[in-house]
Amino acid sequence: MNEETIRSVVDHMRTQRIAFEDGLSNEEVARVEGKFDLRFPPDLRRFLQTALPVSGGFPNWRSESEENLRRHFDRPLRGILFDIEHNDFWPKAWGKKPYKLDAAIEKTKVMLAQVSPLIPIRYGHYIPAFPAVDGNPIFAIRHSALTVASQDLESFLANGPIDSKDHEFSKEIPFWSILARNPFEVPNLAEPHSGTLDEYERLQRAIEKAGYWAEITPLFEKGSALSCHRQKPERYGLFWITKRTFGWLICVPCPRFYFAPQERRIADLCLALLAHLPEENQRLPFWNFKMDGCIQQNFGLVAFDHLTDFEDEREVNLRSLEQWGWREMSRGQEDACWDKYRRELECRSPEPSKTWDISPIFLRGKDHRDQLETDLTIKALTAFKTCTNKGEELLVLDWNHPCYFFDPHGGLSDASAKSWATPVLPDGDSYIYLASDLRFGIIGDCVLQTMCVFGRELLDAFAVNLPKLFKKTTWTIGERQKLETSWQNAGWQRLSSEEKDIVWEQFDERFGVFERRGKSDRPGMIEPHPSLTWDISAAYEVPDKSAMIEVQLTDFILNALRKATNPQEQLYALDSVRWYEHYRFSPHKITSTSRNSWALSVFPNDNYTVIIAADFRFGIFGNPLERSICLFGQELLDAINSKWPTFFGKLVRRNGDRIVEAQY
Repeated sequence: MNEETIRSVVDHMRTQRIAFEDGLSNEEVARVEGKFDLRFPPDLRRFLQTALPVSGGFPNWRSESEENLRRHFDRPLRGILFDIEHNDFWPKAWGKKPYKLDAAIEKTKVMLAQVSPLIPIRYGHYIPAFPAVDGNPIFAIRHSALTVASQDLESFLANGPIDSKDHEFSKEIPFWSILARNPFEVPNLAEPHSGTLDEYERLQRAIEKAGYWAEITPLFEKGSALSCHRQKPERYGLFWITKRTFGWLICVPCPRFYFAPQERRIADLCLALLAHLPEENQRLPFWNFKMDGCIQQNFGLVAFDHLTDFEDEREVNLRSLEQWGWREMSRGQEDACWDKYRRELECRSPEPSKTWDISPIFLRGKDHRDQLETDLTIKALTAFKTCTNKGEELLVLDWNHPCYFFDPHGGLSDASAKSWATPVLPDGDSYIYLASDLRFGIIGDCVLQTMCVFGRELLDAFAVNLPKLFKKTTWTIGERQKLETSWQNAGWQRLSSEEKDIVWEQFDERFGVFERRGKSDRPGMIEPHPSLTWDISAAYEVPDKSAMIEVQLTDFILNALRKATNPQEQLYALDSVRWYEHYRFSPHKITSTSRNSWALSVFPNDNYTVIIAADFRFGIFGNPLERSICLFGQELLDAINSKWPTFFGKLVRRNGDRIVEAQY
């Protein structure tokens, strides 16, 4: 390829949403070649030095970590070694296969060290490093199954891989070209499910007729499977079997997958496995499990390396996401973006900004949460489009998963989880969306359950169509830090994770709160004897007076808690939404009704109120869904003298039993 051809190919690849950086310098090429002890073929070197592809499954030779690059290089060797151990693979050109596995593996490493190394090009496609000339073929390799994907690099980049079953070899590459003639087949595990209910039912009947157990079960979001066992299991079957477009796939819970190519013998295969597979506790450690050789040979089963499923799903997922404007960052790019975020934004609230309390989304059930999340996601996408030019990419950071560049104009128009590499709602993880120059962004915090929107243009874009979830602004990072200091001064002590788990487990065991959580059609707890429950819904109808009502309620509760406790006694205050907010405190040390002195609100507005004695003899439970407050325990009820301020609401239950109107 000459320079003109390369630039034409690069322009074509850009239309397929492949992103490029400036080409590699001579020094960068030398560093990579030295690190991996190889030389790029001339056509590959010219291509990489003209423009460096950094998306679409191409390795990022500039900023990818050495560890990740070595995974690409090691993939062919890993697959071949696995097939030697599990699929009886052995090239004839290597002579007789050693009887012992260790010896076979050592000989394989020696033989592969003598052949041309394969250089990763894109996803599972490789180019031989030798001969060091233009025009080497591109191979697709899965385990030891190798096919010719293209006659040369130019054709591969311009046209993509081709079906090479009847392809003539333009150039012989020692060992690899011979391997390409091997009829061994390793299908792609990411292919879609194709099994019908009728096929599963026929197979189920055949298994049950033989006296075994089988049940059709959903397989995550990927179709169905037939779980099989000798008798009904306590947890899961001895194995499950499902049908993909390539044929039948078996999983022995190791996990270990097997492709069963003999479709007409599937029922016989299942019966053979049920008769001969060892029980799970007899085949641990599971990663060393090996199928019975007679069964594997008889039915032509093909085993999969344990990483194959992950790699197949990941490649399909990345290809799909790239069509919607996402491209995964390399490790080096991630590190650079995180460093930029930490220097400029971490531990401070940018200006201008608003921080929203999103905890109410977790109060109700999944349907309610899904509706609010969809609304948030669509409106965030609209706001991002308003604030960016076509082709401008945002930085999308995730603490625990891959990070991405995201073009809001890349074609994405819905809120489907399959279209979003990283959610907007910080549910379980913290997610951060930033303009590349940090002029605007969203910082979603899963711990504090807040979303900070900053930058005038993004704030203005959201103001046009505010997400339904953005109802209540909350503290900035600086304000929160000051409050935490104030709470500590007032005697609030955060529980450890272990302490929190113990308290919640005991509280739930006694009062059954978990099964009632998120439901508004019944009390939020098993209300004990003695207890009184008030309907406080009227307090929610006067938002302009809500602050005053909360102060009055807090003052009333504080006085009651002081009367019910001795000066040294500490109580628990638990947060059912924010699972890091759990405290012990002494009501006798609190001198104010303001939030400066209360780590958790007494008024159940956007959260449940849980204040209990350490021995659970009395407590307070506020339910924001039912809009009620239950006080239980004789000491606490004696402390209030049944004098509940009338403007807080009316008494509706005594000892868990509803009070009819005539009893008021």
